[in-house]
Amino acid sequence: MQLHAVIAASLMIVTSAAAASLEAARDAPVSAVAIEEGNRTLSARASGTLTLYTGKSFTGKATPFAADTGTCWLSLPEPYVSHLLSAKVSAGLTCFMFTANGCDNNKCEVCVDDAGYHDMTRIPAVHAFRCQAAGPQKCATATNCNFN
Repeated sequence: MQLHAVIAASLMIVTSAAAASLEAARDAPVSAVAIEEGNRTLSARASGTLTLYTGKSFTGKATPFAADTGTCWLSLPEPYVSHLLSAKVSAGLTCFMFTANGCDNNKCEVCVDDAGYHDMTRIPAVHAFRCQAAGPQKCATATNCNFN
């Protein structure tokens, strides 16, 4: 009977350690490394989350969306189209949000990085987003966006 208790306790410790390790890996920052050779560029690919909030300063209903770099996430659901008030993204990523139902670089409405966007009351309704590995300047150089 004691052997069963020892085995069960050992499994719980191993499971807890594995869960903690996975949690840390999920929140680890992403490197924005790019390799350039001649006229070819290989950009960093990463995954993380873009979390949208119905309240200012990351309050209200929160929903994380998968933020795989380079993928255009179309048709954001309600309440985030009409009631998006703040947003933030995983460390190492920068996300561009669009008012049109597409991810045209020339029509970026707002740029969101890991510092987040605390008050989006002036931002028109967004319908789509696309993320990329963040460079050292993050959203500071997002001149193609109306808000950054």
